[in-house]
Amino acid sequence: MKRKLSYLLIAFLATTSCKKSNSQAETDNPNPNQTCKVNSVTRYAKTFHYTYDEKGKIIRIDRGTRQSTDYATLSYKTEEITIYDSKFSGSSPAAPHTTTYKLDANGKITSSEYFTFKYNAEGYLSEISYNAAKQILTYQNGNLVKIDYYSPATSTSDSTSTVIDYSSETPASEVTGFGYHLENHILYYDVLAPYFGKASKNQFIKVSKTYNEAKPIVTQVTNFVYRKDNNGNLASIAANGDNAGDVSFNYQCQ
Repeated sequence: MKRKLSYLLIAFLATTSCKKSNSQAETDNPNPNQTCKVNSVTRYAKTFHYTYDEKGKIIRIDRGTRQSTDYATLSYKTEEITIYDSKFSGSSPAAPHTTTYKLDANGKITSSEYFTFKYNAEGYLSEISYNAAKQILTYQNGNLVKIDYYSPATSTSDSTSTVIDYSSETPASEVTGFGYHLENHILYYDVLAPYFGKASKNQFIKVSKTYNEAKPIVTQVTNFVYRKDNNGNLASIAANGDNAGDVSFNYQCQ
């Protein structure tokens, strides 16, 4: 149940409203009072369209075209978030599926159908458990810098290790890179990112993932380049290296 790095980026970025802080708006945006939301995201010729409620939360994602038969809906309650997917890719063949995420008193996700989530004292997500497998997340200077994945077969040693490097810049559209590196399939982590604790404070620029069980050991390295539009919104991300590919963003501004 693994998810490719490239796919996780798509919906994760779409959760962000692109209204700038005053200082950044004056520098980047000729319309500083303008608020923009991601309207759609395109990756490998596949477009994902987003619908928001009056509070700015994503309530529907259409894959391909708007009002598609391939879609997901999201509903929010104080104690849980429920996602219905008309063609859940975790099924074979794809079939309708509903996943419920339980929230604690602070609004953080603590569990779902398969996963359990733990947080450290600073409010960062620190451990994800799935049956006998788990992922341990390490932070440094406010950034997620390493994820160690322990599979059931190697519970006493990390089977994969992901190291994340950052620039000194603040995230473009609050991109943190966290959702990229989760080893198991966590349905719609990207959309639900605000409910998984504090995000990294800087913009990730490099990801190195080492497969310790491979013979010989293999490390894949991917570098990221960000481009903004004339309004200062994130226009595209180019991933270069072992997991190459581009993502582009379309906005609706008010």
